[in-house]
Amino acid sequence: MYQGASGLQVTAVVWGPGDHAPPHNHNTWGMIGVWDNALTETRFQRLDDRTRVDYAKLEKDRTAVVKPGEISLLVPEVDEIHQMDNFTDRPTVEIHVYGKDLRGLDRCTYDLETGRVSPFVTRKYDNC
Repeated sequence: MYQGASGLQVTAVVWGPGDHAPPHNHNTWGMIGVWDNALTETRFQRLDDRTRVDYAKLEKDRTAVVKPGEISLLVPEVDEIHQMDNFTDRPTVEIHVYGKDLRGLDRCTYDLETGRVSPFVTRKYDNC
């Protein structure tokens, strides 16, 4: 992992077979590139008026299988809520670049069935 003085963060992330990250945000811009294998990314649009911190109405926007050499961009407040899945039988390796250190950054996960928003803070670097 590289951590720049301005907050820029660059790291390699390995997703094991069957790994899953539920819908979540990042609260910073990001660029994710697949290096080896593939990962399925599902994007969501937030439809509610954002007045409740504990609730969000999300709608599935699109799903893509991201392959080696392809990138995915995260734009805060516009297009950053996503779910990541490794549906393959082997590890997937990615390079992640973020505008801020994810450790200590306030973020959220989203429950698609109930609309519940759960805040979390990454204490150590893991699969974003």
